[in-house]
This record gives sequence, C-alpha cells and structure tokens, in this order.
Amino acid sequence: MTRGNIFFGIGFIAVAGAVVLIAWSKYQASRVAHVWIGGDVHYGATTPRIDVPREGVGIVNLEGPVVDGDASKSEEKRLVNAMAGLRALAATGVRVVGIANNHARDVEPNETSKYAAAAKLTPAGGPKEGPLGIAGFASIETPAGRMIVVAYEVDSLSDQVMQKEIESAAREGDFLVATFHVNGPPSYIPRPRLRDAVEIALKAGALVVAAHGTHAVGPVERRPDGKVIAWGLGNLLFACDCSREKEGAILELRIDRDKNVKASIVPVEAGLDGAPARVDPEASLMFDLFASIKSSPLERDGHRAHF
Repeated sequence: MTRGNIFFGIGFIAVAGAVVLIAWSKYQASRVAHVWIGGDVHYGATTPRIDVPREGVGIVNLEGPVVDGDASKSEEKRLVNAMAGLRALAATGVRVVGIANNHARDVEPNETSKYAAAAKLTPAGGPKEGPLGIAGFASIETPAGRMIVVAYEVDSLSDQVMQKEIESAAREGDFLVATFHVNGPPSYIPRPRLRDAVEIALKAGALVVAAHGTHAVGPVERRPDGKVIAWGLGNLLFACDCSREKEGAILELRIDRDKNVKASIVPVEAGLDGAPARVDPEASLMFDLFASIKSSPLERDGHRAHF
C-alpha cells in the first residue's frame, strides 16, 4: 500500500468517525424533552398572549374555572375564564393546565377539564379518575419518554395521601413533574406547608417541582441529586384587580432519557389585563433578587440564567 493510500485511509476513517459522532449527537439531542413551566394564569375574558421565547411542552396553573359564558367580571372571591381563550392559550405552547387551586370551586359544577380537553389541553389535578383512583394527572409523550404531571393545592390533602398518589402517578411514566398551588399573600419565602409538600413529592419520585399561587417569585434550587425546584413562579398572565404583581418567571427544562435535567430561569414581566407576558426588561435585577433569596448559584446568559 502506498503512502498516499494510507493517508487516504486514515482521512476516510477520521471523516467517517466525525460523521458518526455528529449523527450520534443529533440522535441524543432528539431524545431530550423540552419543557417550560409558568406561574399563575387567569385571563378572564381577555385573549392570553405570551411573548417570551420558549419551546417544548408548556405547563401553567389555570387560576379559576372555565365557563361557557360571561367571564368579564372576575373578582378576588370568584375567578372565571372564558372558554374561547383556551385555544389561544394552547396556541402559546401550553399543553398542560393545572386546575388544582383555591379557585377551583368558584363555579359548580366545574367543567374545566372538559373544556380544556376540547381545546387540546391536558388538565392536571382534576377529580379522581381511572382505575388507580388518584387525582387526575397529565400524561404527555416526549422525546425523553412519557412525562407525568401532577398538580395539587398544598392544603387539600394529608401528607400520607399525597405521597401515595404521587408514587402511583410516578409509576405511570418515565419521569414526573409535580406542581403545587399555595394560598396566601405574596411572599418570596416558601411557606412551611409548601416545604413539606415539596419533600413529599421528591421522596415520591418527582424529578422537578414547581410552585405558584402567592403571585410572587421564590428561590430556584438544584439539589445534589440533580433534582430541580422552583419555589415560586409568580404571575404569568392575570386579568383581575385582585393581583397586580408583575414579577414572574418561566422555568425552562431539558430532560434526557437518563433523567438528567438542565434548568434555566427566565424572569418575566407578567401580562396584566390582557397585555402579553414578556421577558422582563430588568432581568439582571431579578437575577439579583433570586440570588438574595438563597437560590442555587446562577450562571447568567442574557435574559435567562442556568442553575
């Protein structure tokens, strides 16, 4: 074999190896679930809009039942959302709506699950359903496997029942995301009951936990085992004078088939009274806030920070 043929052979092997490596990298990337989680959404009679760059499966807390009628008069003790807005919400990339919150009983009977399904949204936290007899959970197929999403109002169940239900839900998929709704005035500091619920969810198999309900942001945390917690995501969209908080955040997740999680937080200026949610123009100040309330170390990258 001539020297030229040897060099050609080596070059061919190197190129082939590079092609295989690129193909493998693309294959691995195709097996990653892209998920984003927002905070409280109450759009009332307005059209929900989210002008924040994001991709993948969106999960939010839908504050208040959906009605087929007038939704223009929401107030603190009675929040309702117009059925017409659900398809617009779906168009923003939302796939899962949590419906377990303190306003779920503002209208009886609550037919939000039915209306959400008609708009191609999957509800989580509804009535007990199926042979397992546990609270309704969302099941979404992703490139990383089946994602299970549970939603709870933290004061609605005993610790033992909650743990049993979350363990049962976790067995139905490849990875589990738990969301919790908290009642009370705005607070950056997680309430004791929320802390208890989060530990229950992690012990029961949750990979990611996110909270909302006080309409204020909370710390973001990365546990030593890689699990991720967002202690408060604030408002995303709100159309009631009962909450004027504009601080919010979107939790971005990249989850692979080995349950490795890459997480980022994006500060958001909440859309009030029909205005679109948008990236907070003072994101750097929000990052300072996250740091001051004892978040895990943040690696800032433009309008988002990785942790």
